[in-house]
Amino acid sequence: MFELQDPPDSLFEMQRWFAGIITRPFRDVGDLKLPIYDDPTIADIQTRIPSTPLLRSEQRIGIYNQQYWWRLFVLLQEYYPTLLRLFGYRDFNEK
Repeated sequence: MFELQDPPDSLFEMQRWFAGIITRPFRDVGDLKLPIYDDPTIADIQTRIPSTPLLRSEQRIGIYNQQYWWRLFVLLQEYYPTLLRLFGYRDFNEK
């Protein structure tokens, strides 16, 4: 019979780190409209997420960060359609 084992602590640590990065609010965006991270954060990202021929490490995690917030805005827009109509998309998202 197959016996379930607890996942390694390193997996939990990686999940906590990943959640912390992608749920981090951002204001400044750079190329590809992705979040801009400070140098220490970029160094940390580069030790955990490999670059690809097309995207740097911080761009790859930035896609998840951006999409997390976009999904939240879409949910808020769906839950509060009257406010969305009152303010318009841009003002609604900024407020």
